[in-house]
Amino acid sequence: MVVGRKGAYRGIHYSPDDFWVIDTAYYVQPRRRMSMRWIYYALSNLDINSMDSGSAIPSTSRSDFYAIPALLPPVSAQEAIADLLGALDDKIAVNGRIADATCHLALSLFSEARWSSRTSLSSLCSLRKVQVMPSTLNVRAVAHHSLPAFDNGQVPDICSPDKILSAKFLVDESAVLFSKLNPNIPRVWRVEPKVGVPALASTEFLVLVPNPTVTTAELWAVACQDEFLSRLAARVTGTSKSHQRVRPDEVLASDVVDPRAIDEVTRQKVSSLVQRAQQAREENIGLAQLREVLLPKLMSGELRVKDAERSVSVAV
Repeated sequence: MVVGRKGAYRGIHYSPDDFWVIDTAYYVQPRRRMSMRWIYYALSNLDINSMDSGSAIPSTSRSDFYAIPALLPPVSAQEAIADLLGALDDKIAVNGRIADATCHLALSLFSEARWSSRTSLSSLCSLRKVQVMPSTLNVRAVAHHSLPAFDNGQVPDICSPDKILSAKFLVDESAVLFSKLNPNIPRVWRVEPKVGVPALASTEFLVLVPNPTVTTAELWAVACQDEFLSRLAARVTGTSKSHQRVRPDEVLASDVVDPRAIDEVTRQKVSSLVQRAQQAREENIGLAQLREVLLPKLMSGELRVKDAERSVSVAV
């Protein structure tokens, strides 16, 4: 297990395999027989980022970790807790691989190498720019589609609107989010808003709503092609490599594969594959929420493993 100790890399990371540790991290090794995965969950239950050595760069010192009090159950109980929570994390990992594989296949079916027909992206969609202040929404939770959320498994952050302090795009119908920032890092996100949970998007995204002639799955599949993204990456503005952006008008004017010229069987396959990926990622939202509920209760002893097993067995 690795503990990131400096800056944005602070946090707890578990791997069952061998790894190399760089100088901005510690690795944890027990002095007695213990479940390493249980240690990971125990530390994940702590606010590591609140431990700051006071240096210019936020940092967690070795002495901070040695001072952490620990309620240490028997090894058999550690293993039971680790197995239970691990079943959720393993299912999340499987769903992630399913989503990646089905998306990869969908993209291959719409590959620019397979189809010669081209059209401008603007002929397939329209750009929406409606912004709202989240705090003005009379709801308990919103689905926040941010760049970090995309990078963390393409799962929106379900949170109270009061936690979001700046204006966001309101996504009130099926859409595709396309990141303007650093187009060399592909961030194209298909969004299907849920009733009662408003979908909000970072203003670093373009909100593209498909025309009636195409589906969101097809719009996503043509906007996510490597060749298209590479052409846009060559047109970025900005001198800082970490803050390069592509202009909205250039995105919309760029040529993409025209899905309307593709046979109906292939189009249906692509839509089915993209929908399967969406289902896997949505299932991961529920699994992650269940994990966050169970973790502190199991670690504190408030909830016994036997009482939590039924909820986990239903979920996985």
